[in-house]
Amino acid sequence: MLYNALAKRLILFIVICCAFYQMALAQKQTQIRIIDALKQLETAHSVSFSYNPKLLENLWVDPMSDFENLKSSLDELSKAAPLRFDNPGSEFYSIIPIRSNVSFEVLDRQTGEAIPVVFAKVGLKDYAYLYPTPVKFELRNAFVTDSIELSSRFYSAQKMTVEDLIESNNQVWLEPDTLYLENVTVMSYTISGINANIEQQSMEIDMSDLGLIAGETDGDILQVLKTIPGIKSPTGKAGALMMRGSTYDQNLMYFDNIPLYHTGHYFGTISPYNQAVVDKVDVHRGSLPAKWSGKVGGLIDIQTKSEIPEKVKGGALANTIYAGGYINSPIVKDKVSLFVSARTNYPEYSSAKMEAYSELNLQGSRVGSIQTGKDNNLDRFDVRFNDLNGKLIYKPNGKNEVTSTLLRISDDFGFTILTPDEDLKETGDSKLFNWGMTTQWTSSLTDQWNTSLSHTYSVFELSQVSVSEQSGNEISNKNAKNSISDNRVSLDMDYKVSEKTDFNFGYSFAQQNVIFDETEVETGMTKDKHTDDEGLTHSAYMSAKRHLGQKFILEGGMHMDHFSVTSELFLDPRFMISCFLTKSFYLKSSAGRSRQYLFRSFLNDFDDFRLGNQFWNLADSNHGVQTGKQYMIGGLFDKSGWLFDLELYIKDTDGLERQVDPRTLETGSLRTIGMDLLLKKRFQAFDLWGSYTLSHAETDFSEIQDAYFDQTHVLNLMLLIPRDRWNLSLAWGLMSGMPVEIPTPRGPGPDQPTTIDTPYDDRFPIQHQLDLSATYQFSKPEAAWKGVVGLSFINLYNKENLINIFQNGVKPDNPYRYGIGFSPNLQLSISW
Repeated sequence: MLYNALAKRLILFIVICCAFYQMALAQKQTQIRIIDALKQLETAHSVSFSYNPKLLENLWVDPMSDFENLKSSLDELSKAAPLRFDNPGSEFYSIIPIRSNVSFEVLDRQTGEAIPVVFAKVGLKDYAYLYPTPVKFELRNAFVTDSIELSSRFYSAQKMTVEDLIESNNQVWLEPDTLYLENVTVMSYTISGINANIEQQSMEIDMSDLGLIAGETDGDILQVLKTIPGIKSPTGKAGALMMRGSTYDQNLMYFDNIPLYHTGHYFGTISPYNQAVVDKVDVHRGSLPAKWSGKVGGLIDIQTKSEIPEKVKGGALANTIYAGGYINSPIVKDKVSLFVSARTNYPEYSSAKMEAYSELNLQGSRVGSIQTGKDNNLDRFDVRFNDLNGKLIYKPNGKNEVTSTLLRISDDFGFTILTPDEDLKETGDSKLFNWGMTTQWTSSLTDQWNTSLSHTYSVFELSQVSVSEQSGNEISNKNAKNSISDNRVSLDMDYKVSEKTDFNFGYSFAQQNVIFDETEVETGMTKDKHTDDEGLTHSAYMSAKRHLGQKFILEGGMHMDHFSVTSELFLDPRFMISCFLTKSFYLKSSAGRSRQYLFRSFLNDFDDFRLGNQFWNLADSNHGVQTGKQYMIGGLFDKSGWLFDLELYIKDTDGLERQVDPRTLETGSLRTIGMDLLLKKRFQAFDLWGSYTLSHAETDFSEIQDAYFDQTHVLNLMLLIPRDRWNLSLAWGLMSGMPVEIPTPRGPGPDQPTTIDTPYDDRFPIQHQLDLSATYQFSKPEAAWKGVVGLSFINLYNKENLINIFQNGVKPDNPYRYGIGFSPNLQLSISW
């Protein structure tokens, strides 16, 4: 009896389901695709419709009642679907999709509670933060056929169309997914595209989704990094980045595994690679993951694009500093593609921003306007730079990928100074050349095993020639050259034991050859200096990551180095822990130690124009290996549009070297203690955030004193206002003055003062400046190409920010270095 009753109910349920299905199918069969209706109208009335087929292919309408009347038919279609028909000519119609804003709720399917943080992916675009109203979220400029994917941390993503969303009574129910804590990310940490990875305790920069930063419109990668708390450039140069007290040469920087040993174009004012080729950038301000070593500071890992497009993509960009372009072309469909990009400056043209860069770079030098003065004539001034990047991508199947990346960077700078009677002539030429090539194979051997094998070879050369002539006779000739050849192989393996346990291990071998040549001829006397050092580093690492319950992610590892020059073996532990107290509140901590075998002398100045300050040394019996230790603890809160992030850190670096005089090296240490704070509020119409760093950096050589770059307080405020095709970004920075460091003046004559007369005692005055950027997309949103024009201003009100006193070749009447002045820039970019 019970069995018969259950059988009858089951049969009745199946019959009802079939009936509903047949009714839905019958309704669908009575409708026609709107694209088919348009084709019928084109044939019947000899007209032509222009539209995006992908946007309309899933739109269905009832058959038209008055097919013979074109106007009535178009009116019916406009009522049935959100479309507008524009008729610029008698036979041609443009179909414009009518977009609207859609408000909806996102709820927890188990508890029914509202979810406070939601991200949306519309079509092929990247995930973007949705701005909450008091009770709902809003999807702006949506069309009914748009595909969307809604997600939130600790929930499974849900895919649908805008039409599905509207038909579901504007409610979306997400299923909790608490077992999967990997890659928990805070989107739009500062600006769009800069995301905080909670698990890795790193910053991930997605260049395809990068928002507008104040003062720049070209997405200069190194300028973008300065928006992250704890990363600063005291002089304003893009390449002179400091991470929590670590100078540039103490930070790892890779471009597709190619190491970079310089600050960038034109003495560090411009990033040395085209941002159009970059896919993402991983940034670690604190302790390094177990895989990385070789520097005692942070990590900037730049990874280029590896997509194989369906058709040729490209773009061009021009501003008042440089012009460039790129092209990404498929060679074999879905298998092989080639990406090529190039940039160059305008050697014969100097814009207002280029002049501001020159003033920033050359102040205090023989070429600078302050030092040259009215007595000498700058007869030649030549600035040239360019970069070239290429990448070949081969994907034989879904589990294997082979790529080969080429990077070439070149900089040339030269000048000639003449006395008024042209009796004394001084020329100087400096060159920077850097090229590298990486070939890499990555493979998913199984669902659990992933591997990567790569080989990288790179060459870096920095040279300078200075010649002085009097009455046509050479009186001095100085040549200096520093080069680094870097040859390395690395193997990385990842084994995923389970959803909660992951192992990473690998091995790398690096061969570094550092050469220094110097020749000086003066008054018939010749001095030569030559060093040729080679270091071999064998490295191995292993790390394990474990999810403990639903609250903790623990990662511990060990990095081992054997350095051939000193025959030393180093074991350096790394540790990270993340604690998820709630779905909006996290705690984090990390600690680690690392080594540095290739370094520059520690200076008391920001002088990048003096190439001797940029020469590299390899550790040996006279130059010890540097050791760095880092510790961090912090917490992050992200809910309902509010973001609060706090990190406290200590960083110690031992084994620094400072040149006291030509024959004496002094060994010392650097300690930085600090706090980085970010507070951000996301509004419907704009984003407002502020960052604050409280820190103290001190050196200990012969005595303990404040580091020359120490700034106790650094405050940044930024306002971002997107308006349809307009974007506006405004930033104001307020920074403490840096320590007063009095050098010993060098100058001719018995009356040369022994001290510099300065009104500043302990610290220079407070610094502040206002930066602004605005862009306008002049192409239509639905167009197959994109055109953007941008205008930017650095130091809008031209504040003279005093940085420090020149430490070399200073004239007592003009001893001060200043930050960058007012710098306008105009840019045009087109992509397709």
